[in-house]
Amino acid sequence: MPKCPNCSYKLVLLSSRPKYKCALCSKLFPKKEIEDKEFKIWNKKQRELDKEKLKQKKPKISKEEKLKINREYQTKKRLENISKYNKEKREYYKNNIAHLNEKRRENYARKSRVILNSQKTWKLKNKDDFKLKRRLSELRLRQKQLTQLFVKNKQYKLYTNEFEDFLPTLLLSDLLI
Repeated sequence: MPKCPNCSYKLVLLSSRPKYKCALCSKLFPKKEIEDKEFKIWNKKQRELDKEKLKQKKPKISKEEKLKINREYQTKKRLENISKYNKEKREYYKNNIAHLNEKRRENYARKSRVILNSQKTWKLKNKDDFKLKRRLSELRLRQKQLTQLFVKNKQYKLYTNEFEDFLPTLLLSDLLI
């Protein structure tokens, strides 16, 4: 039941005109104005009730837990549709290769000092591993150069018996880079 804005007494709707009348102070108020105020008050109370219900129903979850749940869901979906996921990923990469390379360059430019420092510290901590990696890369490079010279000097057709001895070296040289 609407109340008077002046004296908070009950208002009565007049049947002859679209107005409310206060029984105490005898003032007239437009029907739409009073109903709008009543609706705003009712709506505000309902929103507060809804907020309280939501707080009672759901316990609060931290951001880390939400991220963990989201990651688990995504990995589950990705594993279910692995071929579709890989196909979409390849398509996206193919269509946006210039943009992705530009982003990589920007990220490297932004983080280059950190990356180079971490590489330097790794080299100092793991001297033997670093020497081994460097030696392997030099050998792979030399192997690649030799195979390229060999192919250049001997013009092979599509496949011959002589090619069998040399084939694994050629195939592996591209993979070892």
